[in-house]
Amino acid sequence: MDIGGVQILMQGGHHPKLGIDYYLDLLHDIRANFPQVNIHGFSPPEFCHFSEVFKMPVADVIRQFKDAGLGSIPGGGGEILVDRVRQRIAPLKCTGQQWLDVMETAHSLGLNSSATMMFGHVETVEDRWNTCGCFATCRNRTHGFTAFICWTFQAEHTRLRAPTVGAHEYLRTQALARIFLDNFPNVQSSWVTQGPQIGQVALHTARTISAV
Repeated sequence: MDIGGVQILMQGGHHPKLGIDYYLDLLHDIRANFPQVNIHGFSPPEFCHFSEVFKMPVADVIRQFKDAGLGSIPGGGGEILVDRVRQRIAPLKCTGQQWLDVMETAHSLGLNSSATMMFGHVETVEDRWNTCGCFATCRNRTHGFTAFICWTFQAEHTRLRAPTVGAHEYLRTQALARIFLDNFPNVQSSWVTQGPQIGQVALHTARTISAV
């Protein structure tokens, strides 16, 4: 079966007991059986967790994961990089600076990554653009971000009591991000969270079209 050009996304919870060998074996097995597949896996909060559980620096964890087959890192856990907001929406995740540090470390080791922003909950408009400013500054330093993806807060099955925003706010934020993040080669549209119709509208207005 030819599955050339395929990318597999792997990210999830923070298991408190699994050791590094579990993840290295997983990466080795995928690379051995599907060498043509790019493994896009493990977000910055996971790497911060790995660093604590494995009792080793983040750089050492990323280096070993890369050697085992990791191809790039997703931007999961970016949310809003302002810690006042992160304490409200995800208090157990890494800080905004830790998120950026993981990405810069990965970029320095030759791994590219995406940058993501989940908005439309308790943040302000200024918080959104402060977050994008962090992305742009990091991109200028490392050139490691290949894409920016944003989506709106999905309130179903969550405990966070926050008013959600609609498609108009998503499309406006997406359009402004294309102007603000002019050093990013791709701005992706998220049909998974916004629905196929809004995803199509976002693609029609895209400078560089790429969908997730």
